[in-house]
Amino acid sequence: MIDHPTRVILAASLAGALALSACGQEPATNGNASTGGDPAGSDDQRYTATGTVLANEAHGPQLCGVVATSYPPQCGGLDIVGWDWGAVESQTQGDVQWGEYTVVGTWDGERLHLTEPPSPPQPPESSEPGEPADEVTTPCEEPEGGWQDVDPDKANPADQQRAISRARSASEFGGAWIDPLGQRDAVLNLSFTGDLAAKREWIREVWGGPLCVSKAERSYQRLEEVQREIVDVPGFISGGIDEPANVVRIEVYVATDELRAELTDRYGPGTVELTGFLQPVD
Repeated sequence: MIDHPTRVILAASLAGALALSACGQEPATNGNASTGGDPAGSDDQRYTATGTVLANEAHGPQLCGVVATSYPPQCGGLDIVGWDWGAVESQTQGDVQWGEYTVVGTWDGERLHLTEPPSPPQPPESSEPGEPADEVTTPCEEPEGGWQDVDPDKANPADQQRAISRARSASEFGGAWIDPLGQRDAVLNLSFTGDLAAKREWIREVWGGPLCVSKAERSYQRLEEVQREIVDVPGFISGGIDEPANVVRIEVYVATDELRAELTDRYGPGTVELTGFLQPVD
């Protein structure tokens, strides 16, 4: 099992609210960590992240983007310059030493240079009271009278899965996701790049429950092609297809404007959404 220290963007089943197909891989290590050299790196911009720092016989202390939840854990990532195990609390098993920390430092393109001592892991920022959380939504307008079954005899879970399988068989298929309406009801969302009216009629042959058929800018097949290629992006940590958004989301160690521009040139505007594990410190 693979866990991400800050968030997991791995495949989510259509049984849930978000259909997010994703891939993650243990980042290639950068060799043994350096403890000398320029302590400030080559850029004055400071970055911070919360995650696992681990050292073993193969490499020195590294900040991990992806962690295998074995015991002891296994991971590799960015070499950390200026790390001192004697100054932090950690765990040790055999030749593996690790712990969870919040770190701050500069990044030289390959290594993180600490600019202050590591601190205990900081919890993720929570939403303000009353602030709505991110939700999967239905782009179609609610029908007059509300979302209702149009054919109850074709509105059971088996019919829903049959409709999803049929949709995925089309070359114009863009994505599928479920928008919960309550404890029992939900809207089946399907997107296509082609003729929506024809696809809606096609899906209605097997599905009689609430249905939204919407426009997709990109086919799922195209998103899969992009997903297979992005593993070669420098600093890649994980990535996957966000079906409701009809995009490929990837996480790298540092999300630069140059990399965003490169991905836009390569795949077209809006195809890839990029986030960074290391966040700039103002």
